[in-house]
Amino acid sequence: MKSTLTGRVSALSASLILPACTVPAGMTAHAAETANTTKKEIPTYIYSMDEQITTECLFLDSLPLVPYMEPDAYFDHIFTIDCTTEKHPDGTYVMKNDNGSMTVDPNADTVLFPNYDTLIKNDTNKTGTEFDVTYAEDLGQTAEGGEKPVTFDLAKYGIDIIEADGKVYLPLSVLNDFSAVTYNAAVYIEGSLYYFHCMDMETEPYYDRQPLYEQTERTPEMADFTYRDLCFLMDHFYGRPLKAPVSKVLEDSDFDTALDSISDQSKRAKELLKSTNKKDFFVGMGMLNGIFNDGGHTFLNVDPASQAEFYSGAPLLSEFYNATFDPQNMDEQNAVDNTDAVGADIEDAKNDAKVEKTVAYEKYGAVKTWEDDGAALYVQGDTAVFAFDSFMNPIVDAFKWSLDYAKEHNVKNFVIDLSTNSGGSSDVLEYMFAMMTNAKEQDAASQLDTLSIVTGTLWHNNTSMDLDLNGVIDDADKKVSYDFNYCILTTRASFSCGNLLPFLANEAGICVIGNQTGGGACMAMQFSMADGHFGVISGPVKLTSASGRDIDKGAVPNCTFSGGINQLYDISAIGSLTEQYYQGTLHAARGESSVIFTLICIGAVVTVAVISLLLVLHKFHTS
Repeated sequence: MKSTLTGRVSALSASLILPACTVPAGMTAHAAETANTTKKEIPTYIYSMDEQITTECLFLDSLPLVPYMEPDAYFDHIFTIDCTTEKHPDGTYVMKNDNGSMTVDPNADTVLFPNYDTLIKNDTNKTGTEFDVTYAEDLGQTAEGGEKPVTFDLAKYGIDIIEADGKVYLPLSVLNDFSAVTYNAAVYIEGSLYYFHCMDMETEPYYDRQPLYEQTERTPEMADFTYRDLCFLMDHFYGRPLKAPVSKVLEDSDFDTALDSISDQSKRAKELLKSTNKKDFFVGMGMLNGIFNDGGHTFLNVDPASQAEFYSGAPLLSEFYNATFDPQNMDEQNAVDNTDAVGADIEDAKNDAKVEKTVAYEKYGAVKTWEDDGAALYVQGDTAVFAFDSFMNPIVDAFKWSLDYAKEHNVKNFVIDLSTNSGGSSDVLEYMFAMMTNAKEQDAASQLDTLSIVTGTLWHNNTSMDLDLNGVIDDADKKVSYDFNYCILTTRASFSCGNLLPFLANEAGICVIGNQTGGGACMAMQFSMADGHFGVISGPVKLTSASGRDIDKGAVPNCTFSGGINQLYDISAIGSLTEQYYQGTLHAARGESSVIFTLICIGAVVTVAVISLLLVLHKFHTS
């Protein structure tokens, strides 16, 4: 379990029809009469203790820890542009900004988004985050067949919308569900609201979460509401990646029903999710990690696993860790076993490859290393290898420096080593891919196709790149290119964005050598629960191939090898194979080849693959 609570947490720092849903059995809606509510002015902090305002919230007497907010007051801080709300004669309220709108019906307890994807995707607040970049500019997106509307029926989950004094209010947890793909959210703790950027689990929050971990119990009403909101989230915002065992079941069933039908363990987990004991709740979430295991994008009980570093000794975290390291019953042991399984195959493959990679590259000596960023450049003869472990912003500068160095030193083959790369930001990936293809395209741009699980809309997303990194995106970037034979090295550990780049390379005719990649087709999305805790799931933005194929099974390389993985790091041999690929002579089994290791060639263009982990695909809201 220790490997899960360290390695897996560290790594996390990525069906077109919405299933029919009913109010989970045994749950009843809370009355939303204004007589049972209290209005309060709540101190609110906007991504920092330095910016404070007040927000008007309503609280149901039965749920004093769940603020109800006006949608525009909430979204004003999720987006960088203002939102307004207007009541219509039919009794509905329409919130809108320049990108779209949402129609709230307090009588039916429904919310209609005519253009959910466009509204949620654009003008999100990302100041100071990994997604706040200057080298990429969103050129917009187009919807295949037009954007599809979506209606959320909160009444089916027993969740009320409150109307009071000519205004409309939704639970903070539901608003967080709507905006989860923006990587922005708000949390209510000890009488204050805090807006925060998600996916920063390895850094201490700017606000104090300690009170959340001081309480080990919650009221039956809070336990019930938290479970119903979780059902709403899973039914509408879970990406259902192919690799996760639960995904097939959720194509035909809602989350609540699925837990009753999958196994005795999932049925028991459901009971624990409803418990008034918060440790039991997280044990139940841990028990579900197995059926949600998608390779590394989903970690349901990541909150207590990642926050103990900052709030050690808090009663809830102590109880959780006691259950983790010294399980006292079968439920706790099942949670440990299922949590240990999260991304284990990817992590094991990565650890194995790192050992071989370190030994193999030591004999060459690096031309330059970027130790803080896990990157290095190696050159042997006319072949260069740029190796890095995650798609983070500093890699862009390192990649550009390496390309320039290789050009100055007459390199012919430029190899990108993703053999231990587990994902990151799609902006970095798009910059690299635009650079690799610009000699042919001369547009300094990238296009990625994504499928919205929420609406069923297929999107073509276009981004322009500052390829010369001079701070300006202009026509000069279209002239930036390098005349290299590009190649990408892959293993089972190439996950998320480390899976996507080889897939895109395959479709662009770029050489890929190694093993089939580890998959990861959805964004990694942090979600917030009604009680202030959080988890991570494969979110509702899924990358697809240009032909519409699901790419979660992994990218198949043009050539794979038999024998030890260390053979993948023979730079001269890889350079020779890369040249053969572009000469069109790499097309048969090579058991008798003079090459240093045996290869089995499996075609120049193959199928299947990929996408992100960690913070990933912010724009499409997809590591």
